[in-house]
Amino acid sequence: MLKIGVISNIGLSHVERLGSREGIFKAKMEITTNFDENSTLIVNGDDDMLATLKGKDLKYNLKTFGFEKDNTIYCVDFEMNDNDTIFNVMIDNKIEKFYIPTVGEHNIYNAMAAILVGKTLNLTLDEIRNGLETLEITKSRMDVIKNDNYTVIDSVYNASVDSMRAALKVLNRYKTRRVAILGDIFEMGSFAEEGHKQVGKDASENADVIIAIGKDAEFISKEALENNMNKDNVHHFATKEEAMENFKNILQKGDTILVKASRGMHLEEVVEFLNK
Repeated sequence: MLKIGVISNIGLSHVERLGSREGIFKAKMEITTNFDENSTLIVNGDDDMLATLKGKDLKYNLKTFGFEKDNTIYCVDFEMNDNDTIFNVMIDNKIEKFYIPTVGEHNIYNAMAAILVGKTLNLTLDEIRNGLETLEITKSRMDVIKNDNYTVIDSVYNASVDSMRAALKVLNRYKTRRVAILGDIFEMGSFAEEGHKQVGKDASENADVIIAIGKDAEFISKEALENNMNKDNVHHFATKEEAMENFKNILQKGDTILVKASRGMHLEEVVEFLNK
């Protein structure tokens, strides 16, 4: 019986319950418990923990994807537009072109995982290309909405430290003034401060203006200030209602605005406000 497992990364999601990235790694590797020589594990070979599987004598087949050249397949280059991405992948010593109707380097990783699954199932590259081209993304996962005032990147479906940092990379690609509206990341437990600080550091490097919303999001704004971001461009509000009341004093016509937080923060109300 053919068994295929995919692990996209070892981040900080679920760290509240599993205690550490090491605990998360151990839990995710349980997927291989009943694997045998006919089974295949597909992993992100750029991830520092998953990369430790390379070269090991495993009872199953290992295939890796990423941007590093020591992976089974790897991305050579890419072109990202507002709503889609074209990228080239080295597969069996040949460069192959693919298209996905979404943005973000993290989605290139996801697409490469899908490519390896398809190849393991003996699909042709054209069949895989067609599947990726007709991909339908869940609403509010990096939707780009342009209105008369702003370009809004709606990513309020959910959030983790890793997805926040990936979304900020997308924001950084815009040439306009870049605004990051970031809310609390839930289920972080004792790692809440550390995780939000990581986001704050990345936000200071990828955004021109930061609007942090929520209790733990205050660590985002504090870390941005620690990274020498201009205090006039860093704002923290306890609630989304308070933040929206102050948008008129912060936002400018032509801004590109990323909106992202855990689902429970309900920042879809912010997206709706920005698109009125």
